[in-house]
Amino acid sequence: MRSKVARIALVVALGVAVLYGLKSWKRYDDRTCFDVGPVSLEQTEVDVGEVKSAFPIPVWHVKSESEVTCFSIKFKNEGERSFSNSPGLLSVLMATLLEGAGEYDAVALKKQMSDSSISMDISGESDDICVTVSCLGKYIDKAVEILCAILSKAHLKQEKIEIAKQGCVTSINQSMFSPLNLAYERCTQLMYKDGHPYQVRYADALKKIPTYTRDDVVKCYSSVFAPANAEITIVSSMPDDRIVSIFDKIHAAIKERRNDFKDVDAQETELSSPGTSEHVELNNPQTAISFAMPGIQRKSPKIYAAIAAVSIFGRPGTISSRLTKCVREKGFVYRISARLLSGEDLCSVAVGRCDTRPENVQEVITLIKSECEKMGSGGITEEELNSFKHWKFASCILDSSAETLKFVAFVRAYGSGIEGVNTFLSNFAKLTVEEVNAAARDIFRTDQMIVVDCGQSVSGKGGDK
Repeated sequence: MRSKVARIALVVALGVAVLYGLKSWKRYDDRTCFDVGPVSLEQTEVDVGEVKSAFPIPVWHVKSESEVTCFSIKFKNEGERSFSNSPGLLSVLMATLLEGAGEYDAVALKKQMSDSSISMDISGESDDICVTVSCLGKYIDKAVEILCAILSKAHLKQEKIEIAKQGCVTSINQSMFSPLNLAYERCTQLMYKDGHPYQVRYADALKKIPTYTRDDVVKCYSSVFAPANAEITIVSSMPDDRIVSIFDKIHAAIKERRNDFKDVDAQETELSSPGTSEHVELNNPQTAISFAMPGIQRKSPKIYAAIAAVSIFGRPGTISSRLTKCVREKGFVYRISARLLSGEDLCSVAVGRCDTRPENVQEVITLIKSECEKMGSGGITEEELNSFKHWKFASCILDSSAETLKFVAFVRAYGSGIEGVNTFLSNFAKLTVEEVNAAARDIFRTDQMIVVDCGQSVSGKGGDK
């Protein structure tokens, strides 16, 4: 009797579990097609305000209940483009910054960060130098102490600089064996005007890096991290007055910094050599293809529609993009994607890349151009737009201090005011098919497309050069 009751109870329990699972699946399935309005917007709302510190530009403080504090300091217009006449110099400096600062030698510096679980990253980008720090709130004073030392009292010893130079040269030499890197290098030379700081020129960097002296590195160090254009965003549970004291301390460490970098004229969205196709010969069993089209400036009212159009066309890491369906699923490429480079100050372009076998190059290029023509003439569907909206909202769910910082900094990079943080995603929610198709007509122009492939020349079907 007991056994029979147990069996009945088990069947009932399994039935309830199955029904609950089906119900949960149904709810999930509904979410994949939902109207993206209120639920997602509520999930991405943040409590953000401005805080005045010694830095000229107000700090954006995102209030959080997390014990983790994350902040970024973006030194505007002080990145790689400011050193276009000294390629690789900033990279050498960055490679030496954690080799000792203030009272700490390299080992002690790294041990202090490890013991206090402090994560610190300093990187030079095209337009900016970005410092990102993450730690538990109770270790914030130690993190600030270390950061101030790195920004103002780095040791920059001769032997460490020489090691950094060797590391940079090795990294570039490795890049020159990569078809993808070489194809993109040549693509940038066709995308941008001669001398433009966004051009990639590996040979120039290899020639210059060994010539840099310690004086060159020290001069570079004394010019960057200038506080005048520093853009700060912090995610923290700390009160505003505590935040002010932190950034006042950092400002005091670097307040004497000045730079006289000459700004570079914007290229807008024009391509320097539109309609160009080139082959770069490289003895490699794999061929890489890079392609570029005009973009949309981030201050344009069409920018959100442009982001949607390029994402639908070739969003990285998805199986549903147009490029994946028309090229990858036919077995021609290992990976393929396209993205809109609209976050950079001096231009806006749409670029894409893929890898394939040498004998498939011409067929892959034909398919890419065909899909571009379809995007420009036929546009997208309502279903594709809804799918993009769902992905855009889901990808911005703020589940950690680091993700929140990344999201708010991204919004800020697009020139939005603080009031725009919680309305940024609504710009995508309101998009119509007609708006996206209008942006697509501006971008997907095969007569303007630049295409570069890098790999072995192959004679015969599909591989003639």
